[in-house]
Amino acid sequence: MEKSKSRSYYHWIILFCGILLGICNMGNSALTSPMMPFLREQIGMNYSQASILMTLRTLTTVLGTLVMDKVFNKFGLRYGAMIAFASAIAGATLLGLANTYAACLVAFAFVGFGFGLGGMMPAALLMRRWFTKRRGLAVGLCSSGSGIATMVFAAPFASIISESGIFAAQRIWIAVMVVGAVLYFLLVRNSPADKGLLPYGEGEQTEEAKEKKNSGPLKPIAKKDTFLLYSTIVAVGAMAFCSYDNFTLASTQAGYDPVMIGVAVSLFGGIMMCGKPLYGLVADLIGTVRTNYIFFGLAILGHVFFVMMDGKSMFYPYAIVVLMGLCVYTISTVGYPIWTAELASEEKYANLLKKIQTTSTVSGLVLNPFPGIIADNFGSYRPFYVIVGCLLIYALIVIQMLYKRYVPKVSKAAKAPQNA
Repeated sequence: MEKSKSRSYYHWIILFCGILLGICNMGNSALTSPMMPFLREQIGMNYSQASILMTLRTLTTVLGTLVMDKVFNKFGLRYGAMIAFASAIAGATLLGLANTYAACLVAFAFVGFGFGLGGMMPAALLMRRWFTKRRGLAVGLCSSGSGIATMVFAAPFASIISESGIFAAQRIWIAVMVVGAVLYFLLVRNSPADKGLLPYGEGEQTEEAKEKKNSGPLKPIAKKDTFLLYSTIVAVGAMAFCSYDNFTLASTQAGYDPVMIGVAVSLFGGIMMCGKPLYGLVADLIGTVRTNYIFFGLAILGHVFFVMMDGKSMFYPYAIVVLMGLCVYTISTVGYPIWTAELASEEKYANLLKKIQTTSTVSGLVLNPFPGIIADNFGSYRPFYVIVGCLLIYALIVIQMLYKRYVPKVSKAAKAPQNA
């Protein structure tokens, strides 16, 4: 095998295209949150109507995820992603022009569908096909696209909206997405073979990596273990959709000054952007099992600090921001595709990843009211964080057990040094 075929500049172009998916489709959804106060005032909606918009966005995200494998099996990663881009652009356009609540509902439906169909799913599929080596890092970089969009555009858009209205900001964002869609369509290819290339690093792995890659899962996952896998996803979903989302409420309820908490929260985006590629890089270097121990351990420690918040020491809020920034969305956006790649065969990868993402999103949707209910009944968010911490311990035990059962271990022969 020629090294040039497995280390072409085009591999980095494909990685850039994967990051574009995150910036445009995931970022489009993320940017609706900072826009909500302006949109609510412009339309004159109440808080319940605003909540319905966010719920509708989540539901259509689930719909986009459910049809993902069918769309990409029929149209391929290049043309299939254009449907997602079109939905995201349509949603952004309608949102810029919306002057009624009904128009907002339609806009949020398009935004959510574009996110579900064109976010991490095609990016993960693209990285699986184009990268053998450094695949975890590649997936992590793609998942950081939404953070890039929020960090770069959220603050300027707030200023533009306050001065010139929502449509003035949306015109800029629509132009960004159109350029992103055009670049993606012109540059992306469904597989390395379309460019006469090999996946990045193909043929360059150690004997240990070759054996692991070539063997695939030891066997298909049994039905009872599939149930255990989904229960793990529900546990992680409780963290991803509920833990950090209630941080500001939990910290102020504990007695912290909202302004001080706002300063701590400002660190979150940058830490999150580092955490996602870090998970993939560490998984590439030391394996997913050890990486799970590290990141789940940090997430569990974060929930211990949630419980320990006393309204006085700022150590706990800052520690929570750092630990949650590293872990809260990292496990659910980078961990899921890596677990799926190692637990499922190539043929079953897209279908299993779809089911995992759908389970995670639906569980978050169902569990979202519980932190508030628990806080109302117990006078504190602490019981909720104790529950989620225990769920994470359960999730860690189960996913490591499934790895032991289904992911092949490297033989001693493969580990032994090769004689010249």
